[in-house]
Amino acid sequence: MKFKLFIYIFILLAMGFATSSEAQGLWQPHLKIQYNQQSPTQSIYFPLYDTITISFIGDVMQHMPQINSAKNAAKASEKVKQTPDNQKDHIVITTGTTTVSSAHAIGTETTTSTTVINSAETTRTTEVTATRAAETTATNLKNISGSPIQYDYTNTFKYMEKHISETDYMVANMELTIGVPPYSGYPMFSAPKEIAIQAQQAGIDIFMMANNHIADKGAKGLQRTLDFYKEIGVHTVGVYENKAAEEKSNPLIIDIKGVRFALFNFTYDTNGLPVPAPFVVCLEDTTHIQQVVKRAKAANADFIIALPHWGLEYHLQPSENQRKLVEFMFSLGVDAVVGSHPHVPQPIEITFDGTLERYTLNKCLGKNAFDKKTVETVYKTENYNYFDNNSNNINISNTNAHSNFGRRTATFYSLGNYVSNQSNPSQTQIGMFVSLKFRRNRLTGTKEMLYPTWFYTRCFRPGEKLPDGQISEDYIVIPFYSEN
Repeated sequence: MKFKLFIYIFILLAMGFATSSEAQGLWQPHLKIQYNQQSPTQSIYFPLYDTITISFIGDVMQHMPQINSAKNAAKASEKVKQTPDNQKDHIVITTGTTTVSSAHAIGTETTTSTTVINSAETTRTTEVTATRAAETTATNLKNISGSPIQYDYTNTFKYMEKHISETDYMVANMELTIGVPPYSGYPMFSAPKEIAIQAQQAGIDIFMMANNHIADKGAKGLQRTLDFYKEIGVHTVGVYENKAAEEKSNPLIIDIKGVRFALFNFTYDTNGLPVPAPFVVCLEDTTHIQQVVKRAKAANADFIIALPHWGLEYHLQPSENQRKLVEFMFSLGVDAVVGSHPHVPQPIEITFDGTLERYTLNKCLGKNAFDKKTVETVYKTENYNYFDNNSNNINISNTNAHSNFGRRTATFYSLGNYVSNQSNPSQTQIGMFVSLKFRRNRLTGTKEMLYPTWFYTRCFRPGEKLPDGQISEDYIVIPFYSEN
């Protein structure tokens, strides 16, 4: 009995040391089991925690110059070809001597989890692996890509696929409608289907739909966009075919490694355009937000993530309305807020036990971060991989400042543009790649949100000088960080 008590105390002490030390990067917590019966010297280590990462990128936009550029890129590339029948079907685009597979990379190890695609009233689950939604695309694209693609968005995603592949779930704000010709940019957006196909192939699992342009093409645009997203196998938030569908599926509940997440998306407006019946576009309404949070709790969500489309365009600071809404949502039990719409990155606020840590663009990137000269010199120039091996993000927060236990909240007011034709102000070419991190203790079942990480991206437009000295011929999104 005393021996068992000693072992129990030892495990508790190890867990406490793991918690305090992991935050400082001193020790990756594992439990060690001695196999005396098999071999006196053989030990087995297994992780004490399951860690989950949900990542986000900002506004995926399609102005007319982008659509034309994608059309030209498709003409310049060889025809799309299918892999042999004994392999997984996926699009392969060959340009010159470089072959880029736009299907999501499939690793040698996969972790099976369950995705719950609706609320507590009805459950319909699908098994997913680490390859996530890309597996679905591989099948569905057989029916979509029977002829060569007409628009090539390879450069929009290919330099980000490494980082996308390292997250458990990936979310993007799709600020457009899909598949209603003639295609058009601002002010009434309608984009080719290929932008959605290649976003999903790159590994993006969830499309945010509630934004001020979602009603640009009326009922036809809403229906075609919803139908096509369903066809290619992505999850969506923010827009629903009718009220019953909204009540059933909002928030989106996903279960990853035994941790349940609720995600919901809403927009401040649809640019004054009416939402045609019976469609539902979730709007910025505090009563409805309360209802959705209540549904999330009824579905036993461990963490609730709000995805508002809000704020003032091109403003580097959040509005008073944004701040008040954040406080309101946190008071309801929301854990993280990841915003879109201003088209520029806005500040980051992390709270823990009442202590606020705030990060602004200048603090993260330096006061001259958006000078052309500075942007060109902060990149690394080897194979378009602009990350230092010892610093894969620019999260300059002091993670030693707090214990990992207690409630933490995170607010990213705006992630800015991921891809866009905008360039004025210059910050519209800067976006954020945000990763919310969570973990579950395998012994105790305790679940907690860890400190988030983030880095910045830049969208190079055609004619701009790339960091390696080449002139961009397309819209190219590349990650970068600054040592300032």
